[in-house]
Amino acid sequence: MNMSLLVLLFFGVSIFGFIFSAALLVRKKPKAYYFFTAVYLIFNFSLLVNLLIALGYSHDIPHIYRLVSPLQFLLGPLCYFFVKATLRPYQKFGRWDWLHFLPFVISFIGLVPIFLLSGEEKLLLIELGKDFNKAWHLEDAFGMDYIAVLRLKFFIFLGYLFFQWKMILDFMRNASSELREKNKILQQWLLFDASIKTVIGVVVFVSAWMERSASLASGIQIGLILIEIVVSAFFLIISPDLLKGVVFQGNIFEGKKDKPLLEEDSKQIKPFDGVDFQEEHQGLMLRVEQYLQLEQPFLHPAFSLSDLSTALGLSTRSVSLAIKSTLGIGFPEYINKIRFAFLEQKLLSKPEMLQFSVDALAKSVGFSSRSGFYKAFKKNEKYDSPLQMIEKIAEHISRVK
Repeated sequence: MNMSLLVLLFFGVSIFGFIFSAALLVRKKPKAYYFFTAVYLIFNFSLLVNLLIALGYSHDIPHIYRLVSPLQFLLGPLCYFFVKATLRPYQKFGRWDWLHFLPFVISFIGLVPIFLLSGEEKLLLIELGKDFNKAWHLEDAFGMDYIAVLRLKFFIFLGYLFFQWKMILDFMRNASSELREKNKILQQWLLFDASIKTVIGVVVFVSAWMERSASLASGIQIGLILIEIVVSAFFLIISPDLLKGVVFQGNIFEGKKDKPLLEEDSKQIKPFDGVDFQEEHQGLMLRVEQYLQLEQPFLHPAFSLSDLSTALGLSTRSVSLAIKSTLGIGFPEYINKIRFAFLEQKLLSKPEMLQFSVDALAKSVGFSSRSGFYKAFKKNEKYDSPLQMIEKIAEHISRVK
């Protein structure tokens, strides 16, 4: 490709990226929009600055020197919070979460002496930076060599990248097949996004530890940023609701609409048939259901109201009150209903489990003992005992075949 065309392409993508970012912020959006847009703007700004330096315009605007450096400390936290806000909407952004941005603040403070240099002094540094061997050893924050700061950025970004992949893989592992299918495009986008950022991390690693390959690695990094900008925009154009996050089912572990479990059932399989959430607790109960569906903590026998409250960052009293006022039952009965609904769906989707012992079935959904399993059936509205559940589900499966 002709060099002028390549420069024009990079410039065009950068301008498009800024316009697209502005369009995302026109209206009030969920938090994921803002985290994503911040990352998107940093990538665009980085691409534009590198383009200006490559074209020699840095001599006309020398004060762009080192402007991107502190922003790179934001990439890890912002990418992490973007994935978190998308896949874990029940977890709110808390005051302690601001500590994730401390490296950016420290880096910015450390770069203040460089930012205050005159244009002539910055021009001299820009000229020295044209030689990669010298560029890596120019001063960055607090007088550290740029390459040392780059390595620090790599380790920080690597840590955040690990937790991004963990959240994505946890979703793929824990979410029901219906939920994954409903969020298929979102899942594909997050996998693409995490993969591109992983490759960028590898390129940063090459730059930071293999100085001879720095020039090539820098070019590859710019190319990857261009791909990230274009493809992410494509995903959002064809599916503009992606940044609203995971689309959940109406009630957790809701059964298939066209296959009621029993002939006499006129309603869908739901843990809480006939329950209408009260207006004042709807938001809180949505967070509770999102957390329980994605994390499935009820599969652990020791799961308690305190654990649920801590995970949501709420008091036990507020969570208990919300459950009681919206569902008319206490926390233990609520969790047991969820366990029964979950077991029901497991038996329907995996008929081989019908051959399991009662003890094995009880433990598979978080009951600590056989006696506790039987005791919970006394408040079950569908079945009187585990054996009756197994028999009716077996009958249903045989009729469907």
